[in-house]
Amino acid sequence: MFCLTVSGVTAMMLSGCAGELGQTFLQERGGEQAALTLHTRAGDAAEAEYPHRVLLSSSGTVRGQQAVAGAAAIEPFYVDPGSYDIYAVAASDESNLDFTGFSDGAGVLSARIAVKDMSADIPDLMVGTVQGVAAGTSDVEASLTLVRAVAGLSVTVSGLESLDAESITLTVGNMYNAVDLTGAGVKDGESFASKTLVLARGSDGKYAGKAVVMPTDGSVQTLALTYGIDGRNWNSSPEGRIAANGQYELAVNVTGAAAAGAAAVKSSGAGLEWHSVLTELSKD
Repeated sequence: MFCLTVSGVTAMMLSGCAGELGQTFLQERGGEQAALTLHTRAGDAAEAEYPHRVLLSSSGTVRGQQAVAGAAAIEPFYVDPGSYDIYAVAASDESNLDFTGFSDGAGVLSARIAVKDMSADIPDLMVGTVQGVAAGTSDVEASLTLVRAVAGLSVTVSGLESLDAESITLTVGNMYNAVDLTGAGVKDGESFASKTLVLARGSDGKYAGKAVVMPTDGSVQTLALTYGIDGRNWNSSPEGRIAANGQYELAVNVTGAAAAGAAAVKSSGAGLEWHSVLTELSKD
């Protein structure tokens, strides 16, 4: 862990639409206002270089915001006496993200960070909040910890080294496509989203793939493996739920002659939330 202290004498208050990175509106300090300085904590120094967005709110309403290139660029907010909540969002790349409710006067409960295109790369995404920061007429400091709102998923399929599979894909369904300012997964629409990983054959003959994924709903089975072998498709459905801030490894071992008939697939993820299951591949 590290603690990054940011200091300065200028407030960066954004109003209207959600600001672009580097867009600033400078506000002079009022006579009775205090400088509220934010300290952020993350896992390593690289995450401090992520683009950051910071929201200042009181009584559930956004009062100011910042959109900056990294944690070191965050400036103090100049605030009147009162109680404030601060929310921070950091992403490795914002190009596939949509920020809604990040404008002055918006309700913080309506703020969302949504993935624009689930088929494209999902960036590393972290959020954090500190509640009830009391400000008077003296300068005040606050700190928050950024927590990952996405998960890492890696998949390895073995047992097909002697076969030439046309394609092997893993589809993760029942996935949230957005998170709120607390990092909780939400549906930005009526239906859950899904993401498909195309596995590549390695020099060892095993098929593998990895991706950053959003958390999934825990009430239903969420995974579907499809094997294209000799012009046929075979399916298996290992069970598991993907939670935010986790690293998941799904290891699949295919036994039997998959091209000739049903094959048993055993899926496991040591030390993770996956349930070990034994299912039968079914022909499409």
